[in-house]
Amino acid sequence: MHDPEIGAAMGQLIASNRSQTWLTRLIDMEYWLACNEERAAQARFGAVMCCCGPCAMYRRSALALLLDQYEAQFFRGKPSDFGEDRHLTILMLKAGFRTEYVPNAIAATVVPHSLRPYLRQQLRWARSTFRDTFL
Repeated sequence: MHDPEIGAAMGQLIASNRSQTWLTRLIDMEYWLACNEERAAQARFGAVMCCCGPCAMYRRSALALLLDQYEAQFFRGKPSDFGEDRHLTILMLKAGFRTEYVPNAIAATVVPHSLRPYLRQQLRWARSTFRDTFL
């Protein structure tokens, strides 16, 4: 992160347990598309909308500037404790930093192998997307 205008970057995510079930294989494909198509397109504008937790890198000086805002994360009057990666990425963008995608930085993460935990995860992510839309 040689460019001081870059506040955060993310790499490509892969499912470490991708061969476990049909669902983990689908999620791995979903991650590939999200990273190599969606995030890559957003990076052309310097505005990756969510630097995903397992492979996110943040500029320390940018984090220091945003720490108070990040820790005071409330939604509808209640403390918010989910979607921290998206929230922090949005704060970076609002502060004027660029966010980038680095395809040759690769991180593996364990993904849900059955439908119930996958649906809970997707609901949690949808809620954080909704919340951060109204920042």
